[in-house]
Amino acid sequence: GGSISLRRSSIKSIEKSNIVASSQTNWRPVNALTELDPPVEMTDLALAYKKLKKDRFLAIQAKKRARIFQKNHSEVMQKIAAEKQRFAKIAEQLNSANPNRDLRGYNNLVRLQNQSTNKILALQEQLTKSFQEISLGKKNIHRYLQNLDLLKQRAHESKSKLIESENKDQAELFWTKIETKLAKFDSEFNNLTVPHRNVNGHMILNIRINDRVDGRFLLDTGASFVTLSKNFAKRLNLNINNGINLALSVADGSLVDGKPVILNSMKIGDVHAHRISAVVLPFAPSSGIDGLLGMSFLKEFVINFDPANKRLVFKRFNP
Repeated sequence: GGSISLRRSSIKSIEKSNIVASSQTNWRPVNALTELDPPVEMTDLALAYKKLKKDRFLAIQAKKRARIFQKNHSEVMQKIAAEKQRFAKIAEQLNSANPNRDLRGYNNLVRLQNQSTNKILALQEQLTKSFQEISLGKKNIHRYLQNLDLLKQRAHESKSKLIESENKDQAELFWTKIETKLAKFDSEFNNLTVPHRNVNGHMILNIRINDRVDGRFLLDTGASFVTLSKNFAKRLNLNINNGINLALSVADGSLVDGKPVILNSMKIGDVHAHRISAVVLPFAPSSGIDGLLGMSFLKEFVINFDPANKRLVFKRFNP
């Protein structure tokens, strides 16, 4: 029920329906919320599409925040470095100051030192919050990637039901609409071919870390984090003496204490990623391998294997 208003200029003609015509019309309800007008047997698919749109929106917001963070990160790090230098100078002056001779000057140095400490803490807290937002955003992107692939598969499987549908015309129209929309979503991905070596069925990739050191990593979609051997971490000059340990399950099921770190960047061919969570382990996964390429990096991508052309393709969401 309800009413609708139309502009007079938009109406070409008006005809009143009669009882006979009304009885011959195949009236049916339309689900306006899904935009797709699905047949009854495909309503679940339409609702899954509606949910996917929400996932896509969250993924787009995450990409925007990541771009802003990447743009501002260097600036914040420079501010922290400059403030630490200022703090060091104040501390040096404070060590040589004598409160008995100049109490006012001494107290002023203490005040300046406290201000500098608070500024450093505020900047570090800003970075921490940004890291948390980026981490959550990566989860949202990963969920969207997974759900898009699942819905594409379900849409493909639903095509076989078109023949069984009571309203075949409606079902075909619905399927065409959802296929077009998913194709549009799929076009928002970049396909990047990644160079790799296949050794005994394992994918080995050469990765440049922090724009300075190259390492050989084993692709492992079952690993929660990127892992580095302790020796490789030393080559990167990573600080792992932070007193923090993270228990990580390794291939044989045992738990090993690792040191959590943040990698500024990782580059594989044309694939780049920034601010990657990683764990430094006491040992390498195997001889000649510097670490594992785990999900803390891979969750931003959909990975396709092309064995015929010996290619590894990374699909990245780039709306």
